[in-house]
Amino acid sequence: SDLDALLARVHSDEPGARDELVSALYVTLRRYFRGRGIRQKSEIDDVLQTTMLVLVSRFDSFRPAYPGAFRAS
Repeated sequence: SDLDALLARVHSDEPGARDELVSALYVTLRRYFRGRGIRQKSEIDDVLQTTMLVLVSRFDSFRPAYPGAFRAS
């Protein structure tokens, strides 16, 4: 998936890849949380902020369990 490719670029220290991955994850997660019954913008923003802080802090050590791990099932 595009997210897998972006993560590989982050791991390769490609300039700008980290910012691209953050933006792509933000859009993907916002859509995910809205589809899970969280409707209030403030609640979605709180969940997104917490999630993104954890994800960004773990980019360098994260290795997907299998190819395509970011794909939605």
